[in-house]
Amino acid sequence: MTAKPTQFDISSTFSQLVTDFNTVSLDLGGTGRLTTNQDSDAVSAINELEVAIRGTSNNLAASDITTTAKNLVGSVNELDAELGTITAGAMGTTASTVSAAVLELHGEVTTATTNIATINTSLGTVSAGNMGTSASTVVTAIAELEAEIDTLNTKVSPATSLTTTATTTVGGINELDAEIGAASLATSATTVKGAINELHGEIGTAISGNHLTAGNIGASLNSLATKIGSVTAGNMGTTASTVVTAIAELEAEIDVINSQGAGPSNTAIGTLTDLTTSTQANLVAAVNEIEAVFDASTHEISAGTNAFDVVSGAFTIDASGTIRLDANTTYVAGNLDMSTDTGRLRLGASNDLIIFHDGSNSYVQDNGTGDLIIRGSSNISLQAAGGTIGANFAAAGAVTLNHAGNQKIITKSTGAGITGQLDLSSHLDMPNNAIVKLGTADDLQIYHTGTGGHGNLDNQTGVLILTSSETRMVSTDDPTEIVAKFISGGSVELYENNSKKFETTTTGIDVTGNIDLDNGAKIRSNSADAITFAGANVTMGGTITPSVSLTTSASTVAAAINELKASIPIVYNAAGSALN
Repeated sequence: MTAKPTQFDISSTFSQLVTDFNTVSLDLGGTGRLTTNQDSDAVSAINELEVAIRGTSNNLAASDITTTAKNLVGSVNELDAELGTITAGAMGTTASTVSAAVLELHGEVTTATTNIATINTSLGTVSAGNMGTSASTVVTAIAELEAEIDTLNTKVSPATSLTTTATTTVGGINELDAEIGAASLATSATTVKGAINELHGEIGTAISGNHLTAGNIGASLNSLATKIGSVTAGNMGTTASTVVTAIAELEAEIDVINSQGAGPSNTAIGTLTDLTTSTQANLVAAVNEIEAVFDASTHEISAGTNAFDVVSGAFTIDASGTIRLDANTTYVAGNLDMSTDTGRLRLGASNDLIIFHDGSNSYVQDNGTGDLIIRGSSNISLQAAGGTIGANFAAAGAVTLNHAGNQKIITKSTGAGITGQLDLSSHLDMPNNAIVKLGTADDLQIYHTGTGGHGNLDNQTGVLILTSSETRMVSTDDPTEIVAKFISGGSVELYENNSKKFETTTTGIDVTGNIDLDNGAKIRSNSADAITFAGANVTMGGTITPSVSLTTSASTVAAAINELKASIPIVYNAAGSALN
């Protein structure tokens, strides 16, 4: 059998009830401030708001909504139009919209959860035996004690001064009853306190602390009734996108916490001993320890040396704005990954150096003043895929350029070396007296002296062979003016002012124009003088044999001429002189 409470227990409970009555009296304020249709007493006003929220049903469903719209979004939009503009001052929050205010209250609910855990620890195990009542829950036990206290209230004087005009418990209750009214409650609770607690759970933390802006529920409800703004899931910190569903979502989370108990092993908030903070006694102390490092109001981390160190696992920062690391040294032990092709690593006060990948190519882009300097402690190697070296810069040594990993160009102390073929798309430009040397012993040299405008093709060993199907020598003033032609398998031609004067043929030579010979010039045959020129005189150095048969008896040209001369009669002119 449950033990009956002693007079001391009843007196202590009674004192607590008086304190609660005083608190309720202060929270309710004057009924004249209510803007509901039922403004004569708080119960009628609460019932009116209860009907507006849930109708006559205890379920929040589309069929129970009393607005013109029959869905939550439409209902919220309809109420939003009716409620009007919202300000932070009117809601008693730092946020100026309902969604942000809900998010702010969400944080306070988190703190309240921690406080519930502390209270739950203080309460201990709830059972009929431990409470000394026949009821097995706190609410029904209080109701049982309330009923017993009601029968004794005329005989017990309150231990705490009442804030009503009445000085006794009965008188105070009667006075509050007159203010509250005789209307029946529309809540599932049958007492004023139970109804307030029930609505308090639906509305949120509105009574405790500084959450009321007008000092009591009535005036605060009037202020909030005209001040609901834009609602989004992001602003409220919930998956729900309407106020009603957001509240329902938070209520469901709180119900999970309540159903599991807010003790140190609550599965909704984790096990306190799993905290990695130095304080593991409760969540409040752990949160305060984190707050000492992370200032939530300024969104900054500040705790001196090694203020922030992720020692294991993954760490993600999701921000739409700028993340600034203000430190002398920022150390990343692992990889620094930018998972999108729009990300850029920007260095310098004016983003002078940018490193990025655009989805197709990778870039190291210098946008600032000065040079782009790549410096290594030893050699610097530029490599393609698979490690194939394209260029290598030796420390205080040669620079090599490779093709498919094979060296083709190398710098030397005397210049540069080339392995393989050099293809030029334009000319090779060299100063005067610079020599192009060909051959193992530099046997063939091409150069320009710069003195007298002379160019030189100097073959120092063997024969100089020019090979071509046709070789031409042309004028430097006019490349179309031919000086000489050397035709493969054909003639050699010599020109004067672009006009051919001399040509070799299969039988000898062909000369166009005069042949000017020096005095005493000779034409020789088989080392013997055949014809000698002495001014206008020509001396034949041998026998002239005609190429056709002579009809004279003489067989040589000279004898034939003499023979013919002897047979020609003497001819005399008009003067009588003989013609020879």
